[in-house]
Amino acid sequence: LVAFGGFDDSRLGLWVFEVATGRATAVLKGNYTMPSWSRDGRWLAFDERTDHRCIWIVGRSYIEGLKN
Repeated sequence: LVAFGGFDDSRLGLWVFEVATGRATAVLKGNYTMPSWSRDGRWLAFDERTDHRCIWIVGRSYIEGLKN
């Protein structure tokens, strides 16, 4: 899975793209970007581009559930 998000003030949100199938799945809507997988691929960290500038982490199992 390749993860990507919006740029600057984009409301693109956070997405994952499955290379094998050519399908993209939305993970979150809003100002989220800069995704990075953990070394073992079990966790995805990303940031929220708001005044709070929070860092979030979501499990791959959650993302896999969105694809169904």
